[in-house]
Amino acid sequence: MIFNKLFKAKWQHKDANVRIQAIQELDLLEQANVDVIKQLIENDNSELVCRAALLKLNDFEQFLSMANNHSKLTIRQFAHQRVQLQILESDTVTNSQKNAYLQHCDKTKFLESWLMAEHDHQILQALISKVNKPHLLAQFIVKTDNIDLQREILSGIDDIGLLEKLAKKLTDDKFKLELVNKLNDLQEIAAKPGKIKKQLQLLLSKLLALKDLQDYKDMQERKSSLEAEWQLVVAEFVHLGEEEKQQYLDKHEHIQQQLKKHFGQREEAYLHQQFIDDQKAKQQSELKAINAEITIISQQISEAVFENTELDEFKVSQHLDSINTQIESSTISDTDKTKSYAQVKNLHNKLNQLPEVAECVSSATSLISKLSTLAIPANIEELNLRKPVFDQWQQQWQQINNLANDVLPQSIKSARDELQSSWTAALKPLVKQQHIAFEHFRKKVSELKRLMANGKYKSAFGLHKKLTFLINDLSTSQQERITADFETVTAKINELHELEAFIVTPRKQEMLEEIKALIEQPLDNPMAQAEQVKTFRKHWNSLGHADETLDKELNAEFNKACELAFAPCRAFYAEQANIRANHLTQKLQVIDKAEALLNQSKAEQVNWRDIDNQLHKLLKEWRDSGEVDREEYVKIQPKFNQLIEPLKKAINAFHQENAELKQALIEKAKQQLDSEDVFSAINELKSLQHKWQEIGHAGPNKENSLWMSFRKINDKAFAKRNEIKQQEQIQLNAQTEEFSSQLSALNESISSTDELKELQNLLVSLEQLVSSIKGTKPLLKTLLNQGVSAENNVKDKIKQAKLVLKQQIFVNIFNVIKGDVTKLNDNSSYSALPTSWQKTVQFALTKPSNTQLREQLTLELEILANIESPKQFSEQRLAVQVQLLSDKMVQGEEININTKLKQWLNCGPLSEEEFPLLERIKPVYIN
Repeated sequence: MIFNKLFKAKWQHKDANVRIQAIQELDLLEQANVDVIKQLIENDNSELVCRAALLKLNDFEQFLSMANNHSKLTIRQFAHQRVQLQILESDTVTNSQKNAYLQHCDKTKFLESWLMAEHDHQILQALISKVNKPHLLAQFIVKTDNIDLQREILSGIDDIGLLEKLAKKLTDDKFKLELVNKLNDLQEIAAKPGKIKKQLQLLLSKLLALKDLQDYKDMQERKSSLEAEWQLVVAEFVHLGEEEKQQYLDKHEHIQQQLKKHFGQREEAYLHQQFIDDQKAKQQSELKAINAEITIISQQISEAVFENTELDEFKVSQHLDSINTQIESSTISDTDKTKSYAQVKNLHNKLNQLPEVAECVSSATSLISKLSTLAIPANIEELNLRKPVFDQWQQQWQQINNLANDVLPQSIKSARDELQSSWTAALKPLVKQQHIAFEHFRKKVSELKRLMANGKYKSAFGLHKKLTFLINDLSTSQQERITADFETVTAKINELHELEAFIVTPRKQEMLEEIKALIEQPLDNPMAQAEQVKTFRKHWNSLGHADETLDKELNAEFNKACELAFAPCRAFYAEQANIRANHLTQKLQVIDKAEALLNQSKAEQVNWRDIDNQLHKLLKEWRDSGEVDREEYVKIQPKFNQLIEPLKKAINAFHQENAELKQALIEKAKQQLDSEDVFSAINELKSLQHKWQEIGHAGPNKENSLWMSFRKINDKAFAKRNEIKQQEQIQLNAQTEEFSSQLSALNESISSTDELKELQNLLVSLEQLVSSIKGTKPLLKTLLNQGVSAENNVKDKIKQAKLVLKQQIFVNIFNVIKGDVTKLNDNSSYSALPTSWQKTVQFALTKPSNTQLREQLTLELEILANIESPKQFSEQRLAVQVQLLSDKMVQGEEININTKLKQWLNCGPLSEEEFPLLERIKPVYIN
C-alpha cells in the first residue's frame, strides 16, 4: 500500500502540468491508456488536463459526448468548439456522424459556416433546410455549381430584390434562366394586386357611370358586359387581402343597389314595352300567315283564268271562309282585319266572275300591242301629238284592270309595267321642258304687261313678236289655259301699234327735258352721273318711234344732251385710267415676286410652309392691287397664272402630304379610344397634338374637317378621363369622409382615456389609419397632418402614462417600507409592485439596519438628482460629491439612481428615525 502511494502514475500526479505531460506520453494503441485518458476527461478537476486529454484522443465521438454530458460548462463549450472544428476541417468525420450532430445542432452561426464548407449533397440539403437566411443561401447559390441544390434553395427564396441581385451575379446561363423566370413570375404576382385594384376601380367606375344612361336596354347590355368582366377579375381575388376583397365586394353591391333603384321605373316601362313589342310581333306573324293564304288563293284564281287549269270553286270558297274565321280569331289590329276582310271579299267576287276576267285578259293584251306599235315621242312637237294617246291608253287599261278585279297575270302586268315605264321615262323630261316653257311664257306675258304700263313700247313690241312663236311649243291644254290672257295682250299691242307715234312723241320730249335738267344740275358722284346717262339712253331706245317729222330731230338733240351730261364724267374716267396704270405697275411687281418665289421653290431645301404663306400673301396682293385696263389684264393674267400654277401644284402636294400625315395621326388617336389605360391614352393624345401642330396646313378643303375629326376623338378621350376623375373624386371624397370619421372617433377616444393599455391600442389604430391615408392618391395632406398630430398627441399621453406608472412604482415602494413590513402579502401597494421590485424589497428587509450608509446614500441621491440637501449636511454633501466624481472617473460609467435606490433599501428596514431620509429621497423619484 505504501509503495502504491509512493509510486503513483504520472497521470495521477497532483500537479496538473505533470498530468498533462503524462497524457502526451500515453500510447493510444493500448486500450488501458485510452480508458485512463477518458477517466481524466470526465473526472479531472483541472480544465487544462481535460482539454489536453480530449485533444490527445482527438475523437469526434468523444468530443460530441463531452459537449453534451461533461459536468463543467467550459469543457462542454471547448468540446463543442472541437466538434465544430472537426466538422469544418477534418476529413475523418463521417457523414452519419455529421447527420447525427446536425439533427440536434441549433448554433446558427456555426451552421452558416458549415454550409459554406460542406460538400456532401445530402448534408447540404439538411443544412439548407436549417439555415433559413435567404441572403446567406443566395451567397451559397453563387458559390456552388450544384444545380440541384441551387434549384432547391431557389424554391424557398421569394425576395424579388434578392433574386434581382442574384441574376446579376450568376454565370450559369441555364440556372440563370430558371431564376429569371421565377423572378418574372414573382414580379408579375407582386404587380397583380395593383393591376387587379386598377381593373376593379375602373369597372366600378364604369358600373357607376351607368346611372347616367337613360335607355334601360342599353344599360342592361352594358351592365351584363361589365358584370362578365367583373367575374373574371373576381376570380383573381386570391391576390388581395380579405379586407380589400370585402371592401370591393361591398362597393360593388352598393352600386348594384343604386342601379336597381335608379332603373326601377325604367325597368317596368321596358318590360311593358317589350310585352307590347311581343304582341306586335305576334300580330305581324298572324298577318303574314293570313296574307300568305290570301296570296295562295289569288294565285290559284289567276292560274285558273290565264293557264286554263281546273279550279274547285266550292273548295276555294270554303278556304276563303276559313280565312275569314282565321282573321276573326287573330289578334291583328282592326284596321288590318278590315283590309284582310276586303281582300277575301274581293277574291270571292273574282271567283264569281271568272268568265269576265278572262275577257279582260284579251283586252289587256290588245292594249299592250297597240301601244307597242306607237313610237315614243322624242321632242316637244311629237309630245303634243302622242301624249294624249298615251293618256287615253292609261284610262282604258285602268278600266280593264278594275273589271278584272286586279287579277291580271303577272306576265301581262310585267309587259304593261315595262311599256309604261319606258313611256313615262321618255315623257318626263319633255313634260318638264314643256312645263318650264309654259311658266316662262306666263312670265313673259306678265313682263309684256309691265313694259306696256311703263311706256316701253319698243321692247313690248319685240317681246310680243317673240311670244307669238313660243306659244306654238305649248300643248293644247296649256294653250287653252293661256289663250284668253294672250289675246287680251295682243289686242293692246295692236292698239299701241296704231297709237305709237301719238304716245312716244310726248314721252321723248319729256325725257329730253329731264336729261337737260341733269346737265344743268349734275350729280356729285361722277359714277352715278354716268349711270344716270346710261339709264336715260336705255330708256330712250325702248320708247319706239315718234312722229316722223320730229323723230330725227329729237334723236339728234337727245344724243347731244347725252354728250353734255357725260362731259363731267370724262375727267373722272381719265383719273381712273391713271389709277389703273398704277394698279398695272403693282401687278407687274407681284409677277416679279411670283417669279422669285417660283425660283425659291426649286431649291434643294424648301420650307413649304413659308412658301405657302408667301403664296397666300401674293394672291392677296394681286387681288388688292385693283383693276387695270382690260387689254393689259389680258396680257399679264396668263403670265401670272403661269407662275402661280406650279406653286399651287407644289403647295397642293404639300397640303396632300400634310393631310396624309394628319390622317395617320387621327388613326393613331382612334386607337387610343380603345385603350383601357385612359390616362396613358391622354398622354399619347397630347403627344399627337404636339405632332399635329408641327405638321403644316392641309389645305382649305381638308384642314377643317381633319381638325374636327381629330378634335372629336380628343374630346371623347378627355371626356372619358374626366368621367374617371369624377368617379375617383367621388370615391376619394367617400374615403376622405371615412378616414375623417375614423380619425374623429379615435381623437375622442384619446381625449376620454388616460389608461396606458387603451392608449397603446389607440396608437396602433392611429398608425394603421395614417398608413392607409399615406396610401391614398392623391395624398390627403390635411388628414395626414391631422393623423400625425393625433399620433404625437397619443404618444405624449402614453409617455405621460408611463411616467405616472413608473412614479407609482416608487410611491408603492415607499408606502411598503414605511408601513407594516410584517404583512407584505396583505399590503395592496406591495401586490401592485412588479415582481423584480417585490424581490428587491423582500431582500432589503432581510438586511441588517445601516443608518450611516443610508444617510450617505441619501446625500448621493440628492446630488444625482440635483436636489438641495439640508444645510446641516453641507460638509458631508461636499465630501460625498467629491467621492462620486472620483468613482465616475475610475469606473467611466454613469451612476444609475435606481441602483442607488436598491442600495438605499438594502440598508435594512426603515425605522421611524429614518423617515426624514425617506421624505428627502421622495422628490428624486416622484415629481
